[in-house]
Amino acid sequence: MRWEASAGRGANLRVTTQTAERVYRSNSGDALVETHLHAEAGAALEWLPQETILFDGARLSRTLSIELANNASLLAVEAIVFGRRAHGECVRSGALRDQWRVRQGGRLIYADNVRIDGDIAALADRPATLGGAQAFATLLLAGHGRMPIETLRAILPDDDGLEAGASALPHVTIVRVIAAHGDILRPALAGLLHALRGAALPRVWQA
Repeated sequence: MRWEASAGRGANLRVTTQTAERVYRSNSGDALVETHLHAEAGAALEWLPQETILFDGARLSRTLSIELANNASLLAVEAIVFGRRAHGECVRSGALRDQWRVRQGGRLIYADNVRIDGDIAALADRPATLGGAQAFATLLLAGHGRMPIETLRAILPDDDGLEAGASALPHVTIVRVIAAHGDILRPALAGLLHALRGAALPRVWQA
């Protein structure tokens, strides 16, 4: 699957998904998803897909490539949930490869790679990875108008079963969130996005 979207000069473009993305057990090979986004001068681009749910045995290889003009801005988020808590699902094996590349004015300003392969349950349980959490998200801000880091940290979600942190780099601000399960992550992420945007999320997020 390949997604492409472009915000023209001075435009405001918000891209989301109708519902959560589901990746089922693979019989062979990886599910491949490529997303290519572009924002021209003065544009404000928002990439706001709902969470991706991986089922036991799923194999997903995904890339997110974003090109920004020098004075364009970006708010992007991706969330991963291992199984559905309400259905008692446990993801014990599979593979996730998730690659982000963000360029502004042709220069690479952010690169990130996530690779989880094999015994997902054991890997996610390690303190250096998810510490037993079953859901996580990355949120990225770039361009003009980034919220000051101390202000951002003050509005990070602080619920039971959830941890969040934020870092400010020269050209981007990054937020990481991990949660015990997706039922905790989704409302916390929605609340944070609402605060950052200063406006309600698309209606599909409210279902």
